[in-house]
Amino acid sequence: MSKRVIILSDPHCGATTGLHVRHCKYDNPFNKPRRIELQKVFWKTINKLKPFAHAIWVGDMTHGPDKGRQNDEIMINEPENQAKEAVKLIKGVGAPEGLIVMGSKWHVGDTANPLEKGIADKVGYEFHRVAERHTVNNLNFHVKHKVGGSNSHRTLGNALLNEWESIVLNHTRHGVPDELPDVILRGHRHVYHQRGDEVWQGFILPCLQTWGGNIGADMVATYFPTVGLTYMDIEKDGSYNWRVIIWGLASHQEQ
Repeated sequence: MSKRVIILSDPHCGATTGLHVRHCKYDNPFNKPRRIELQKVFWKTINKLKPFAHAIWVGDMTHGPDKGRQNDEIMINEPENQAKEAVKLIKGVGAPEGLIVMGSKWHVGDTANPLEKGIADKVGYEFHRVAERHTVNNLNFHVKHKVGGSNSHRTLGNALLNEWESIVLNHTRHGVPDELPDVILRGHRHVYHQRGDEVWQGFILPCLQTWGGNIGADMVATYFPTVGLTYMDIEKDGSYNWRVIIWGLASHQEQ
């Protein structure tokens, strides 16, 4: 039986530019139109694609503390409340089973007790810092949040190739993972890229955070984030088809 898997990355719950379920008293008027547009297009897409048998969340579920940025990026201050918002988001998507991998320490807290571990426990999903082998319908995924390189598309392709070569080397020398993956999933960069061949496919995933605030203003001279999601329909024998949906947000185009 085919399984539909929704693959999502970097929602940054708690940020004024992140993906939320609720609204808060504090908001950044500059970022609010982008976030509201993101909410609308996200849920419209999710409701169209449902139901999902499985979900994979590739890190940075929460945005973390303000870190001295004059509070222009945070609308939910307490990390625990950001985590509660992430739980609501996952439940809204509705997949009965899934995986969450750990995001950046800056956003998800202490590596010894990351917020995402508690989020995964609340929704009954697996949690790994790195998922070296995560299998759905005989299709093997290697899932990790971070990936190297700059946001130049020339270096992103090389970054994915480096990830594949490192996995092959570790498998050959140390037997880890015990079986090579069919699909590599990475987040972190907030820019989409894909590379692979008939043996493997690698994805640096689109994010679920619009640009804005100090970080967004700094980055926009170089690139806009790729905002969207990915899903796969996986057959029992491990064969699959995939689609990446990227939203051309009007609030980005107006800048």
